[in-house]
Amino acid sequence: MNNLEKKQIKARNGIWFLQSHPALREWNNFLIDFTIETTCKRGHTQFAKKDVQIFSSSKYAEKFRKEFEREYKKYSEEELKTQKALISISVPYKKLFGEEWKFEHIEYWSDLCFFVAMSTDITKDLEPSNWQNCSGVETSGRTFEDMIINTTKKFKKIFGNFSSDDFLTKKEKQNHKEQMPFLFKKIKENPKTSTMVKNKKYIPVSKGELNRRWLKWFMKTEYYKKHWEGSFDEWVKK
Repeated sequence: MNNLEKKQIKARNGIWFLQSHPALREWNNFLIDFTIETTCKRGHTQFAKKDVQIFSSSKYAEKFRKEFEREYKKYSEEELKTQKALISISVPYKKLFGEEWKFEHIEYWSDLCFFVAMSTDITKDLEPSNWQNCSGVETSGRTFEDMIINTTKKFKKIFGNFSSDDFLTKKEKQNHKEQMPFLFKKIKENPKTSTMVKNKKYIPVSKGELNRRWLKWFMKTEYYKKHWEGSFDEWVKK
């Protein structure tokens, strides 16, 4: 097995991990948006040929202090208190870096949301309206495989190294080992055929319920407290 194949298998395993994570909708696999970008040696796409957006929190902000001071005058004192970090200006690429934008390599850029179930009712698992998508992780890679690997690594770090089964109770895990969700029952009119019927001994657990159990874990993390605190309190009480 060569290095490329090893990387491809690692990316495949990453996809399997994401597909089974309780923060994602398993029935919809995982919603990862990606683009293929031409970039310079600094990681700026071709759209930066004309100018680059710089935020007030950027390391380049001090270099353009006068430009930012003019921009700040467009905002009220209250807006500056709450939104200053979001204020930006556009600066010509050459003025910022002293040279023209030049292509160096291709990058894959990705964006992967996480999901929160608004109801744990098993009948609503397949309803898109039951799932609220939230900003998750943004990553990049020089190849598609690198992008998937980097996405998996970052998602695992923030949202936990879990599969949906990790949030089953001991009783549910044991039950799922012993029982199948459905049983095959022969049709009297035609004994050679059978139909599927629900197994009454099987303990069903909705994807929404597993997601809710994961959410309670997530709400205890420092990442949640910093970025999402209070956002899902009402849902968890349901």
